[in-house]
Amino acid sequence: MIIPLTTNHIGRDIPDELYVWLGVWEKNLGAIRFYEKNGFVPFDKHIFRLGDEKQTDILMIIKLDS
Repeated sequence: MIIPLTTNHIGRDIPDELYVWLGVWEKNLGAIRFYEKNGFVPFDKHIFRLGDEKQTDILMIIKLDS
């Protein structure tokens, strides 16, 4: 899921500009490398359940050009 957001959405000390963030499974190293290569940077983690398993998403963000 990709959602444009401003600082009010993530509660971080980021200037009030437009960003896109996404979550990627921590074990999907190919996807993480792809997003990093395209300018996304990790900013947090999120735990979620998939069936009975707890899994971790790396939350990544990129600033959109004005």
